[in-house]
Amino acid sequence: MINLKKCKFSKAQIRDAKKYGIEVELEHTKSRKKAFNIALQHECEFPLYYKNGLIPMEKMLKQKLGKKKR
Repeated sequence: MINLKKCKFSKAQIRDAKKYGIEVELEHTKSRKKAFNIALQHECEFPLYYKNGLIPMEKMLKQKLGKKKR
């Protein structure tokens, strides 16, 4: 587990963790607090994890799967 006190978060990373991360991580836990902590860990390991990585990748996958069904 990552020590979050050692991570220097930008305002954008905290905003992304709240906006995108909590909703994504609630798939794995029922607690919003735990989901936020998990989201912050992801942001610490991979800056802008949700905004520039996971969310666009999921949108692209949905588009590709939608085209195959036609």
